[in-house]
Amino acid sequence: MGPIDERGRLALVGSGLLGAAFGFLMVVLLVTDSAGSPSLITGIGVPAALVCAAVGVAIRLSTWRTDGGYPVVATVRQWLADRHVPDDVPAADWVPKLEREADRRSAAMSRIVLSAVMLGLQALRLPFDGRPGHVVYFVLVLGFWGGSAVWQLLVVLPRAKAAATMLAQGVHGRETSTEGNVGE
Repeated sequence: MGPIDERGRLALVGSGLLGAAFGFLMVVLLVTDSAGSPSLITGIGVPAALVCAAVGVAIRLSTWRTDGGYPVVATVRQWLADRHVPDDVPAADWVPKLEREADRRSAAMSRIVLSAVMLGLQALRLPFDGRPGHVVYFVLVLGFWGGSAVWQLLVVLPRAKAAATMLAQGVHGRETSTEGNVGE
C-alpha cells in the first residue's frame, strides 16, 4: 500500500465519517418511520454507524490498492493538479492512470443525479410531523446527499475533466508508445 500522508489520513477519516453517516441514516430512516424511540435509534444507530465507518475505510483502502497503492494515487493527483505528467514517465504508466481518472466522470454524473433524486424525495416528506427523529433524518439526508453532490461537482468532475484534457493533449502531442517514454 505504501506510506500514507496527512491528506491520505484525512481521506480515510472522511470515508469513515461518510460510512458512519450512511449507516446511521439508514437506521434513522427505518426506525423513525416505525415510531422508534430515541433510545432505540441510538441503540441500533451507533453500532450500525461504527460498522459502516469500518466498511467506508475498507472501501477506500481497497480503491487505493486497485489503483496501485496510495503513493500512486497521490502521484496521479499531483499530475492532475499540475496539469502535467513528467517527461520521464513512460506512456505505459501515465496513459492507463489518466484513463482511469477520466472514466470517473460518468460515475460522478450518476452520483449527482442520484443525490438530486434523493434530495427531491426528501423534500416530498416536508413538513415534519414534529418528531425529533424527522429533523435529525432531514439534516442527515441533506448532509449526506448534498455533500456527495458537492464533492462530485467540486472534486471528482474537475479531476476527470483534467485527465481527459491531458489525455487528449498527450495522445496528440506526445509519443504514447508503450515502449518509449513520454516526450521521446
